[in-house]
Amino acid sequence: MPSARTATGSRRRSPRSRWCFLAMSCLCLFMIYGYNTWLPEIMRRAGYSAGSALGFLLMFNLGAVVGQLLISFAADRLGSKPIIVTTYLPAGAAVVLLSLRLPTAVLYAAVAMGGVGVMGTQTFVLAHVSKHYPVRMGATALGWALGFGRIGSMLAPPLLGLIIGAGLAYQWNFYALAVPGLIGAVLIGLVPRSPGEAAPAGRVSVDGTARSSPEPT
Repeated sequence: MPSARTATGSRRRSPRSRWCFLAMSCLCLFMIYGYNTWLPEIMRRAGYSAGSALGFLLMFNLGAVVGQLLISFAADRLGSKPIIVTTYLPAGAAVVLLSLRLPTAVLYAAVAMGGVGVMGTQTFVLAHVSKHYPVRMGATALGWALGFGRIGSMLAPPLLGLIIGAGLAYQWNFYALAVPGLIGAVLIGLVPRSPGEAAPAGRVSVDGTARSSPEPT
């Protein structure tokens, strides 16, 4: 029977957690760079003026700033994991709404919701990574997540550009941005609970750091 230290350590460093975090970071950065690079052009092709198209991008980033400040309070109470699910899903739903012919005010609200979802997801994915692993592994885990995530940032601009260049309907660009959000919400559910979530108050964790109370992740 393996010792508690061995069982706990292997659980913290399970391959499933590692690959889920890498994929989530990649998908999130794909959405961020897809939005920031192509949103004005996609909206222009959807029939909006150049000024309105740029306004959508401005609203996306304003939503990201305000939204992250607000949901950070919820994350302190609920932990990063449930917040990631509730930010990934709106991020995917927002781009689906953008593919529909809705009033401009509704579309602006959808873009702001997309900014909250996409930027908030990236922030809290990193927070979840840092809490899921022991302190001695935190920098390595964050480095891997950010480094692997850059693959998504490199793929998004050319992939969406190919869809535009192929002459497909502009809705296909939004679908390409929505799918990563849905996949990411599934992946965060596959990440197992870290042992630190259930540790009694005042107990010293396996990595040698004292935790005065259970920390939500």
